[in-house]
Amino acid sequence: MQSIGSKKLRLLALTASLLAASATASAYQLTITTHYTGGCGGGSATVGTCGSPDTGWLQVQNTGTSAFTGTGTLSGVAPGQTINLSIVGTLGLGQSWVFNAGPESSNQGGFNKQAGGNPDNGLEFTLVGTADVAVNVDVFDKDIHSGVFRTNPFGINLDNYVLQGGDPFGRDTGDAFEETQAVGTLVVSSAAVPVPGTLALLGLGLTGLGLGRRRMGG
Repeated sequence: MQSIGSKKLRLLALTASLLAASATASAYQLTITTHYTGGCGGGSATVGTCGSPDTGWLQVQNTGTSAFTGTGTLSGVAPGQTINLSIVGTLGLGQSWVFNAGPESSNQGGFNKQAGGNPDNGLEFTLVGTADVAVNVDVFDKDIHSGVFRTNPFGINLDNYVLQGGDPFGRDTGDAFEETQAVGTLVVSSAAVPVPGTLALLGLGLTGLGLGRRRMGG
């Protein structure tokens, strides 16, 4: 005959197994990359003007387990150009959207400039929508880093501002520098979130353990 203690252990193991199987919803993960190349990028959906001969472009790819539905926008104001590019729709698993900031986004004087001679913010990218949970992402070119530091022709050592050619003040760094920048990468994702029923399962397990205690004590 099984002891009450062994039954408690089996119930606890079963509850833990059920919780592990259903404790989290599918998490979204979106990978944002910045590039500066000859021509331009292409994805499942593409917007903007290709560079001539080169330009910066941003890609957002769904690298998670949930589709994203909503709007992506790349925007910015520079002395020589205004960018306002949007894609609306569903970004399925493995799919990507590309925003081309041409022509020659490095030659426009720098985007979203700040007062007092401070470094530019750079082009701004936003994602607003849903992917199991609400998604609200707002980042600038300055926020997206490659991890590969280089000194630009103006003596600044940096690994960001890829879309405007690798200079925080929007100065033209020249094709040789612009086109050999490492790709900037930023991954945004949801935290694991409880799904309906998880708390009920937990309650069931705790109730079972409580009954076991009462039987042992009775």
